[in-house]
Amino acid sequence: MSPDQRTIVCVGRDGLKREILILPALGGQPLKRIEVRGGRLWGYRIKWTADGRALIYMTENDGALNIMKQSLDGKPPEEVAKFDQNDLFDFDYSADEQFAVTRGVWKWDVVLISDLNP
Repeated sequence: MSPDQRTIVCVGRDGLKREILILPALGGQPLKRIEVRGGRLWGYRIKWTADGRALIYMTENDGALNIMKQSLDGKPPEEVAKFDQNDLFDFDYSADEQFAVTRGVWKWDVVLISDLNP
């Protein structure tokens, strides 16, 4: 939901290509379609900047994850950060435009539980 509560951002598809859509909060056709440039859209996490003038999202390009900032005035996207290692879990801007990310590596174990009947 945008900061002014008037629009919603989401991911849509145009054939095999994913694109960013801005929809009216009260429903209806997309107000804007944004082609993702500079890599493949990674995941579905898209955030608004506090002023509502740009969107922040992740792309993947040659194994690197990039955080991109796309102004809504039609200018080309700007690379905010690039990560060649580890996974990127989340990101956001604070109201005063400070930027934070959480990243790391996935670790898991497989455990077989059997003979549960005493």
